[in-house]
Amino acid sequence: MRSNYRAIGEFIQRIKQKNSDGKSKLLLGINIDKYFMPSVANVVGTDLSKYKVVKKNQFACNRMHVGRDYRLPVAMSNLNREDLCI
Repeated sequence: MRSNYRAIGEFIQRIKQKNSDGKSKLLLGINIDKYFMPSVANVVGTDLSKYKVVKKNQFACNRMHVGRDYRLPVAMSNLNREDLCI
């Protein structure tokens, strides 16, 4: 019997865009229920240029939960903002 499964790599492309210019000011995280939420970290004085930028209709994942909670939270950004970083 032939399978209809295909590798996910045929449909997605990895994007690694850092906030190197410091333009993005809103820091969000992905929670275990798979949606973006405001970061609970104190970001006062934090260098946000080291974080990655996520634009509208792009996916992001939080691999930190995999080892701890055995889940892979993946969320798609539906915000119309260009200044979102994770």
